[in-house]
Amino acid sequence: MMKVAPPRKASFTEVIQRVYGNFGSASSSNIGSYNSNNLQKHKHYIHESEDDFEEEDGTLELVQIGAERTKNVLILMSDTGGGHRASAEAIRDAFKLEYGDEYRIIVKDVWKEYTGWPLNDMEGQYKFMVKHVQLWKVAFHSTSPRWIHSCYLAAIAAYYAKEVEAGLMEYKPDIIISVHPLMQHIPLWVLKWQGLQKKVIFVTVITDLNSCHPTWFHPGVNRCYCSSKEVAKRAALDGLEESQIRVFGLPIRPSFARAVLLKDELREELELDPSLPAVLLMGGGEGMGPVKKTALALGESLFDKELGKPLGQLIIICGRNKVLKSTLESYEWRIPVKVRGFETQMEKWMGGCDCIITKAGPGTIAEALIRGLPIILNDYIPGQEKGNVPYVVDNGAGVFTRSPKETARIVTEWFSTKTDELKRMSENALQLAQPEAVFDIVKDIHELAQARGPLANIPYSLKTKNGGVNSLRTCFDVCKACDPLRAFFPEELVGYAYLAEILQKFEHLSLGIENEAGLVEIKRADTVHHSSFVDEEGVRRACGCPLLPLKSHIRGPAPVSDQDRTDIVDEAITFFRANVFFRNFDIQSPADKLLIYLTFYINVALKRLEGCRTLAEGTKAIINLGLEKVPVPGESGFPFPGLFSDPKSQKEAELFRNYLKQIREETSGRLLSVAYRPNGTPNKWWLAFAKRKFMNIIAL
Repeated sequence: MMKVAPPRKASFTEVIQRVYGNFGSASSSNIGSYNSNNLQKHKHYIHESEDDFEEEDGTLELVQIGAERTKNVLILMSDTGGGHRASAEAIRDAFKLEYGDEYRIIVKDVWKEYTGWPLNDMEGQYKFMVKHVQLWKVAFHSTSPRWIHSCYLAAIAAYYAKEVEAGLMEYKPDIIISVHPLMQHIPLWVLKWQGLQKKVIFVTVITDLNSCHPTWFHPGVNRCYCSSKEVAKRAALDGLEESQIRVFGLPIRPSFARAVLLKDELREELELDPSLPAVLLMGGGEGMGPVKKTALALGESLFDKELGKPLGQLIIICGRNKVLKSTLESYEWRIPVKVRGFETQMEKWMGGCDCIITKAGPGTIAEALIRGLPIILNDYIPGQEKGNVPYVVDNGAGVFTRSPKETARIVTEWFSTKTDELKRMSENALQLAQPEAVFDIVKDIHELAQARGPLANIPYSLKTKNGGVNSLRTCFDVCKACDPLRAFFPEELVGYAYLAEILQKFEHLSLGIENEAGLVEIKRADTVHHSSFVDEEGVRRACGCPLLPLKSHIRGPAPVSDQDRTDIVDEAITFFRANVFFRNFDIQSPADKLLIYLTFYINVALKRLEGCRTLAEGTKAIINLGLEKVPVPGESGFPFPGLFSDPKSQKEAELFRNYLKQIREETSGRLLSVAYRPNGTPNKWWLAFAKRKFMNIIAL
């Protein structure tokens, strides 16, 4: 039923109020106070009766009684790898197919559009670190501890919570879907500040298949959609309730998941040989990895020299790598080969092939499983992709090898003597596939929306004047709830001083944060970080120092550590900006002595980096530092007399000297990756610490 109202004028603020609800309904006392004053000043009202719809400017307002407006769904993503956008677009398409115009879907990178560095350049930073894969490994694992990423995100929120709020204000979402690990915490803090946590539905869709970063998991979400049982176990360990967790699989675009394809017809359409088995070789969107070497090895292996005929055919997807494409096209192949660039119809190429060679990207793996393709994984990105290898191999859906020759041998056997193994792996792949995952996700979200009732009149309001202070208060409240943080900071650090302490300790800012009583004094916590390496069984010693394992390719006496484990260098860099403030260090284990030495060495290295305005200059300074003689206990220039025992022999002295040299070089390399930004400019939040004096010793 439609009602035509007599004319009455409405202000812009009232129009916003009419659409999005009474500003004064927010639950927060601060928000309520601000909005109450605002409402009294402008005398705005929400009209509930059918007779009260007057507009003063002579316009007519049409109101459909009983109608519910289209619900806004905001999907938060970032182009740090192609999987996040692919999942976001898959969810968008599934919503449109299932519910038509009932939902308005907006896919946005709010960070890029509304915030500043580093959030607005996550894509560039990620690509840089993945190209220098050791940087990414350090970044992934060093930010995994909860207290570290909680502090980091709180500091980021102190700068950009208001900008994120402005982004949410623009789209007025009824439902927020995060498909990126860094897009839970800050939006949830903003919703809490707005008093909307119980009104706006917030869900996370995890786009990793097995190993995933802990920032994916936030206890404040309504749902956490996990791609596998392994991810669900991690979610439970990180504090999510069973009612929050759903295991549906990885969302794949509907046009792929529900495509009905016949191999014979596809081969005819794609001009493939119908009589030969086909292998699909992929290098991702950028055509990276050992594509050329693998293609050449397959070209040789799949040709039967005795019979003088091919055993199979090869399709190569080069992505956007035009140089690779032209290079491969120039070869004279003895087997049928098709070289393609960037493809948008991968469902057809996968459907026309019998197996696939690719790196361990979760999206490609999920798509290959849906098509029943046995998978040869030839590489992975450390961190989030490493767990995808056992996910495929342990479930009998594929194998892993980095060797192009070994890859060619496996494919040749599958196409000749081991066809039964190829068939068995294809069956296992189909059993592991979850083609309906994206539809299960959107249906569950729809059920959440239905259970929540009408989603209209959500009272979004942009806070002015005190917004920054309120966002800091919210960041503090959320971080204060974190148990590791509660242990890290003393109980007397409360309110704004607590967040100021986070920023002071981890980013070396001189802050005074204003509240009603004026400026709050910033204090420093009296808690030294100690090494976790207290169990030294089986570890060699020199001069009383344990020669702890290192994740290092530098030659030296240190045992090689597992690349996924934290070593003493990780600890020294992670704890440096906290420990450097202290003049005294209570040694609790022999490993603490090594931590003290490395903390001082980092201080020395940062002093050498002062004035180096580019990464190249900094690298040169660090190399020169590495050429200097490394003194051992008992020799002139050793910074801590009495910290280690003097060597009992020349052999022990040289052993310890070589270990210190190795660990200094390893520390220098990792330090450069944090002291300089991806674009090669200095990171002031690190180089500012060159002026600190650790244990009151002046670094020269």
